[in-house]
Amino acid sequence: MKIEIYKSLWGMESAGFESRMRRGESPGCFTAFELESALAKIQAAGYDGVEFSLLDVKGSEQVMMDLLGSFHLKCVVGVYTSWDDYAGPKILRPPSEHLEQFRRQLDAAIAFVPSKINAHSGCDTWEAPQLLEFYKAVVEIEAGYPLEICHETHRGRAFFHPFVCFRVLQSSPQLRLTADWSHWTLVGERFFGENAEEALVLSGCAAQTRHIHARIGSPESPQVNDHQTRCFPHAEETFRRYFQEIWRAQLAAGVDTSTVTPEYGPSPYYAPSATGLAGSEAEDLWALTLRKSQSLRDDFAHWLRSTGTITESATRQRSIASNEIPHIDMEPFWEPASGPVSQRARERVVADMKRACREVGLFTLVGHRVDPVFCKSARDLARAFFQMPLPAKETIAMAADPLSGRGYQRLAENTTYGRKDWHEAIDLYREVVETNPMVQRLALGPGGSESHLRPFLLGKNRWPAGLPGFEDLFERYVKEMLKVGSAVMRIIALGLDLPEDFFDPYTNESFWVLRIIGYPPLQTAPRRDDIGPSCGEHTDYGLLTLVNQDPSEGSLEVQTVTGNWVPVPQVENSFVTNIGDMLQSLTGRYYRATPHRVVHRLNRYRISLPFFFEPNFDARIACIDGFTREADFPSVMYGEYLYGKVSRNFTFDSG
Repeated sequence: MKIEIYKSLWGMESAGFESRMRRGESPGCFTAFELESALAKIQAAGYDGVEFSLLDVKGSEQVMMDLLGSFHLKCVVGVYTSWDDYAGPKILRPPSEHLEQFRRQLDAAIAFVPSKINAHSGCDTWEAPQLLEFYKAVVEIEAGYPLEICHETHRGRAFFHPFVCFRVLQSSPQLRLTADWSHWTLVGERFFGENAEEALVLSGCAAQTRHIHARIGSPESPQVNDHQTRCFPHAEETFRRYFQEIWRAQLAAGVDTSTVTPEYGPSPYYAPSATGLAGSEAEDLWALTLRKSQSLRDDFAHWLRSTGTITESATRQRSIASNEIPHIDMEPFWEPASGPVSQRARERVVADMKRACREVGLFTLVGHRVDPVFCKSARDLARAFFQMPLPAKETIAMAADPLSGRGYQRLAENTTYGRKDWHEAIDLYREVVETNPMVQRLALGPGGSESHLRPFLLGKNRWPAGLPGFEDLFERYVKEMLKVGSAVMRIIALGLDLPEDFFDPYTNESFWVLRIIGYPPLQTAPRRDDIGPSCGEHTDYGLLTLVNQDPSEGSLEVQTVTGNWVPVPQVENSFVTNIGDMLQSLTGRYYRATPHRVVHRLNRYRISLPFFFEPNFDARIACIDGFTREADFPSVMYGEYLYGKVSRNFTFDSG
């Protein structure tokens, strides 16, 4: 079982939203611009999807559908049986009107192809017979929709109290829940589950839960902004137990993915007085939700390890210990097979690399035939650049031409999921000339459908002055890396039972990327919430990455399937090699891109030269015939995908 974290649009309202509200206009709808800004921020922060109501996107439905595809975000759509949205008029309509509106909103919601529907259903004033009949009718309606529909445990709705909810579930066991038990603690003025009867009720509700609104509540407040505050010492641990009970029930039911939305909301929910904190101490709402998201991922990983369960995911990518990172010698593959012995050696390389890609997604590579002295020379020349005064380095600043994606970035200008990385770097890309036929094919001219990509595709690399031989050395370095990348992709093709040259049409004009990165010791970074590690958790965007790095044991870390981080071992004269998003997509997740990060704690400057062996800019990436297509990753043009990623990777300011 895995976890997916969604970000609610609730609480992301812009100044324009508030202005419309003051003017008496319909405030609940996000404009197209506001939606794009919100989804860009959500995607950059690493959320798996977005949760929103139909009113949030009223008038911009098609825009939202397009944006979900562009940002590769899943969605949970909220529907309401009594009014249009949470803050609508609380009219006591009869159940028949609730059912009719339920149908209408499901008809509208299905167009977004949601992972789940979150339904605010029913009314807390109904008598038991009325309530039970209503949900029998709800079950009949739901049978006509190919959706997983989850009814929220929310005050003011039918499931405002655990005992009421449990009784309805006994009558209609087909129902599924969204668990927001913060409402139950507020309505009941206690944490439930302290006696056998309550524990039985919570267990029955957990068994039917398929979505979680992971808000920490207390008997005094529906939302504890800082759940570690002295005012509510038991809230965090109590809700951790609640979430684990739900996960246990989901695992027992064979649920593959637990979807969670840490639904922290704005004022009056977000009230410093509710936590006993002064206003200046209260967390920013975005930061609070982001922090809770990471806490949920950590808690889930810790809980999953404690179960000892081998899930389908774990069989595809086993738990990694540092001494289990595969080590591959590709030397036999450089020579053509001249007999049974050399043929078996080549076959062993193919089998070893297939196992590494299948089980881990990352390995150390030797036998690549790149001179180790040359590799060290490249690192030394990079170090010489980073030792130059800042004004000299900034003569090639990316900030001067950010649309090209090329040039030098100062410390903390690169961001990962909204946090600044503590490294500096030069980014280099393949240079494409105006006369390349691809430029005409892509309609890059003014008014062309892909004109926004023109500055990125046709950008020029920026080379520093004052370092003789810098450009020549790194151009030679790129040529060496292209040879290795092409050879590795041929080995990978054979491991997939494809022709050896299968990937050649995807990479014969590889839109390669070389990052020249300098990592100061992490302890030199300022202590600020917006500063992350040396390089935050991520997967790489393309096909294959080859990393030439200083000896720095423990700095590069890879994430296991259970969510913990282990160091990649240092192997002399090797390239650390990992697969990226495009190879994952081409194989329908048969090979998986492995999350990794850099946490450089050693007291010396570290150089790393990751070379990204990428598809052609205009390569169309779709699942290869014979593999199971990823439903959440439609066919894309690689250049468009790459641009969408890197265009949000930098913040150029004084920070």
